[in-house]
Amino acid sequence: MSKQRFLCSLVGLLACASAFACAGSDGSPGDGSGGLAGASGAATNAGAAGNTSGAGGTAGTVGASGAAGTVDASGAAGTVGAAGSGTAAVIEGRLSAGSGFACGIGSDAGLVCWGGGSSWSAQDARNAGQARVSAAGESWCAVSSVGALWCRGQVQFSTLPSGVFSRVAVSNDNQACALADDHTVKCWGASITQWLVPTSTFKELAAGLGFACGLHDNGSIECWGPAAPSGAPAGSFVKVFASNIEACALRADGTAACWGTGASPSATGTFSQLALGKGTAAAFTCALDFTGRVTCSGKDSNVIGQAPLLPMSAIAAGDGFACGLHLDGTASCWGSLAPSPPAAFKAF
Repeated sequence: MSKQRFLCSLVGLLACASAFACAGSDGSPGDGSGGLAGASGAATNAGAAGNTSGAGGTAGTVGASGAAGTVDASGAAGTVGAAGSGTAAVIEGRLSAGSGFACGIGSDAGLVCWGGGSSWSAQDARNAGQARVSAAGESWCAVSSVGALWCRGQVQFSTLPSGVFSRVAVSNDNQACALADDHTVKCWGASITQWLVPTSTFKELAAGLGFACGLHDNGSIECWGPAAPSGAPAGSFVKVFASNIEACALRADGTAACWGTGASPSATGTFSQLALGKGTAAAFTCALDFTGRVTCSGKDSNVIGQAPLLPMSAIAAGDGFACGLHLDGTASCWGSLAPSPPAAFKAF
């Protein structure tokens, strides 16, 4: 061992001269010029073992429930940390549910549905390149990674709009609306002429029973359709959700506002996602908080209190059941009418 390396190892908690290229005692990265990868993620010329990196070292990734990982000496990303109280990542648009079935987009970007409506089977509904899915009643529509629409069920296929789309929302009465790349809305269905679709621009969409709601580019809310609930709150919102009889929206700080007749979130706090129960079963709302915990409230006792205790990254509500994506990408559903997800399904 050279004299310089010997001195660095002896005084690893102190800052060495720049010619020696050692990490300081606070664990901050050195320039890595003298570092050699050691065992157990420590560098030969590192400071505190397992907390420093050589040249190009990056911070460890956030753990599954928010704890920081460690950084190894080679400069690669650290391993996932233990469970903590940080923020869980939220997945948008990859899970949705209707009447007796649910659909999810798998890690291969293929759409997989489980359960089935009375007039069609949702099993093995798979097509590569899907980016988002929306389900309600006995229908679902998906938007591909290149903005193409794909629908199945009771939604009228012959009237699918042309264009490039980023969002789609299916209503429980087999109407649907999609958000085009110019932020305008196009809606279709047997009774869509009664909806009086607005010509303004939007950034988010949700559909209920006989209505849809959208967020304008400035975050304000507008609803349309013959059954649109009144009393939409003023202000700016970042997400919008709808069920048969009500709608809810989330502000940037995670607080919720709901309007219409139904079950609004009873849990206090802030949320990253909401799922409003649809269909003929009793109304309920499930809320996903920023730690990945799910709470359900409302009138359906078969759903309330049945959510898994493991943290989740996405939730969806159907008719008498709800589903969620776990942090490992697997899915589970709960409630009296819940279909069973395929064991092999993984969203990521």
